[in-house]
Amino acid sequence: MSGTDARLAAGDSPMSVQPRSAAPNARRSGRGRKVTGELLLRIEALGASGIAAKGGIGRIADAHGIARSTLRTYVSKCGKLYSEASDRAAETGRFRTGKVTVGLLRALEKMGPQRIKSRGGLRAIARDEGIPFRTLKGYVDRYGKPSVLGRARLLDHGDPARLAAKVPVTPELLRSIEGLGESGIRAAGGLGALADRHNVFLSSLRSHINGKGVLGHLGKRLMKGERRARISKISNELLRDLEALGPQGIKAAGGLVAVATANHVAFDTLRSYIDCRGQLTPVGRVRLYGVDPSHTTRVTPTLLREIQALGKHGIASEGGLDAVASKRRVAPHILRHYVTSSGTLKQPGRVTMARFESNNGGA
Repeated sequence: MSGTDARLAAGDSPMSVQPRSAAPNARRSGRGRKVTGELLLRIEALGASGIAAKGGIGRIADAHGIARSTLRTYVSKCGKLYSEASDRAAETGRFRTGKVTVGLLRALEKMGPQRIKSRGGLRAIARDEGIPFRTLKGYVDRYGKPSVLGRARLLDHGDPARLAAKVPVTPELLRSIEGLGESGIRAAGGLGALADRHNVFLSSLRSHINGKGVLGHLGKRLMKGERRARISKISNELLRDLEALGPQGIKAAGGLVAVATANHVAFDTLRSYIDCRGQLTPVGRVRLYGVDPSHTTRVTPTLLREIQALGKHGIASEGGLDAVASKRRVAPHILRHYVTSSGTLKQPGRVTMARFESNNGGA
């Protein structure tokens, strides 16, 4: 158990888990926090006059430890939610952490514009796959055609030998690209060509430096010789402490982000085990208490069809997807791998159904 875990278990004030950088006068300490659906709904409810009374969108962003430029991509100064924000607000309490895989990129390319449109467009597909829309559209356009970043991922991850040859981005590489400048980078064929030439991932290179030769936050840290703080493993004791704290205690501690920072654990990993209300996710429950012995049923094509038939309202009337899974003796975290809370099949679910129909002549 870490020092912070011990203080929590001993009954110390939850505020003691705040990192040093979380001091009230450290305006930029919370940068990197997520824009949640709950926050967006609160801003929308404020309206133009309410936002103005609080000093504008910039002041609201500062108060919640969010970069001003980030919040402005979700909501206007009058409180109007943009399309990406509307999607996030409609899924309050849920985070999209899915990855853009080679399989998904190939599937979208094969689907083409008509089938993508029939599924509700790229935004709906991103929602079904649990991927942020802004992330997915960086890899593929609305017609299913891979972007420069998408083509790089298909090349790099589709060839094991090419993948094994990749090396990390180095300060020397950043210096050479920075020295090229925008015109030099363009003459060299862009960041994609430079990444390919130096055997680094394009996504990694772009996170360090942009196409104009300007270093980003990670690039500046790498040039200064700084390394990321050591990431600790999430202990069962930490999960039990957070469960005991509950929503008020976690809020008093500065939120789940502050708790993750103080305990040197990855926030994305922590929230996959427990939410901001201190409630364990299905994965968290399995981690702490083991697999429920009653969850012995496998996910079958018949079950997937049944859940599809229930639809969003049917699943909600049964108490949500976790309740649907438990009633059918299926582990909730496994079912979530195949189907969304609205009854739409995810990629593994579609593959399961396609195999079943292929083996049974489209039955």
